[in-house]
Amino acid sequence: MRLATKSCLAILLCYAYAISDEDFQSFKTKVQTDIVALENKINNGISEAQDLNLKVKNLESISRLLAPETCLELGNSGMTESIDVMLDPDGKNKGLPPIQVKCQLPEGKSILGEEVTVTADHCIAIGCFKREITYDAPVEQIETLISKSASCSQSIKVQCISAPIVDLVGNQNRMSWIDRHGTEHSLTVIGNNNCDARKLFLVTDSGEITDKEKLPIFGVAYGPLTNKAENMTISIGPLVCEPAVADQKSNINERVEALELQINEINIELKKGINECLTDPCQNQGICTDIQNGYTCTCVPGFTGTNCEVNFDECSKNTCVYGRCMDISNSYKCTCHGYHGSNCVSQTPPCPTSEPNYRIIDSKCYYFEEEYKTYDDAKLNCNTKFPQGKLFEPKSSSSNRKVHKEALSILERGYWIGINDKRGEGSWVYDSDGSSVGFSIPWYYGEPNGGSGENCLKYWSRSERYIGELGDYRCNGRYPSICEQVPSSIYS
Repeated sequence: MRLATKSCLAILLCYAYAISDEDFQSFKTKVQTDIVALENKINNGISEAQDLNLKVKNLESISRLLAPETCLELGNSGMTESIDVMLDPDGKNKGLPPIQVKCQLPEGKSILGEEVTVTADHCIAIGCFKREITYDAPVEQIETLISKSASCSQSIKVQCISAPIVDLVGNQNRMSWIDRHGTEHSLTVIGNNNCDARKLFLVTDSGEITDKEKLPIFGVAYGPLTNKAENMTISIGPLVCEPAVADQKSNINERVEALELQINEINIELKKGINECLTDPCQNQGICTDIQNGYTCTCVPGFTGTNCEVNFDECSKNTCVYGRCMDISNSYKCTCHGYHGSNCVSQTPPCPTSEPNYRIIDSKCYYFEEEYKTYDDAKLNCNTKFPQGKLFEPKSSSSNRKVHKEALSILERGYWIGINDKRGEGSWVYDSDGSSVGFSIPWYYGEPNGGSGENCLKYWSRSERYIGELGDYRCNGRYPSICEQVPSSIYS
């Protein structure tokens, strides 16, 4: 606007030198009048655009309040072209806000979400690769959409190279999916199970999940996938729901309600004056209490339901992280695959204390070798006693004394431990990582005294009188030794 005004003034100055004063003043007045009129039109246009934008926002808000409950409503209204809409399954302007759904018209199908494709990472345990599937909608609205549909389905497509769905050699299910309740389900059949042939080129299998009580798919898992040549790509399709026939559904509901009413009336008459507990209705050791017009069951731990007929599934929370879970009464049992512990989360095997010379001291497992070996042979021997073993490396005076005392109870001799000064005379370090000893070494009287010729430590004394005291010795000498298990965990 300022540029236009300046331009007009420039033109006025040019004319000022070519026309009379009277004509110039007349021309100047007309131009100023036109400029004011133009400014008014621009301001009016801006105001009209703002009003139009407000109307659009209001229409969007109204459309949310009037969102249909099902796609079939749109089909019944005469719409024939598929469209993305805001659907409100739990009722117009009730409960939760509407959700974004694609309506396939005129059939009235509801399509929620998009296809999700993931490629499994290489890993070593059963189900070790997991991927969550998310939806831009509350679970309650999804459940209502499913309940109002005649049927729902979700496709699963896999593309694989040498990666089976079921490992026929190891009899091992590698693939599973997680339902909306968080329960994991093994997938043993997808299409023709072409992947199980473990072919060295890309093959495809396709299938679908149709259980309305479990849909939609909230996650997939696969594993192990250890070989670099193996590849597994998983595609999860959107949730597709077929519309229910409204009249048929209404008629069925009316008949069910009428039958339920009749049954309740008959039951009330039959129950008058009868002790319901005489029929022993409470299952699984539940305790029955007779009440007016019925009974109640008090269930023992692990069971629930009206008659204590439902065994609570302790495996439903993925209790066995790296293994198979078996639900038992009020408990569970894990069968671990490559892991250990009650929940299969530790990579450290339990200490075999039932075998000779294995001991647990301060939650650590030790083996006391009675056979005489050189220092280096003793180190190698420790790896045969544990999956990950090393010579005992005391980290404190307390652990040093406790382990030595236990060693003397087995064999009253000096034992090799994992401390040496091979890298530098007088610089005593732990054998496994070269770090400095973390406490003041308790030397036996006169020790160390071997100079550069004696670089390995063992317990000097054979008596508890000098418990924990150490001396330096030639590494090629032969003595008993103490091994300790190196703990490891998937969380470390």
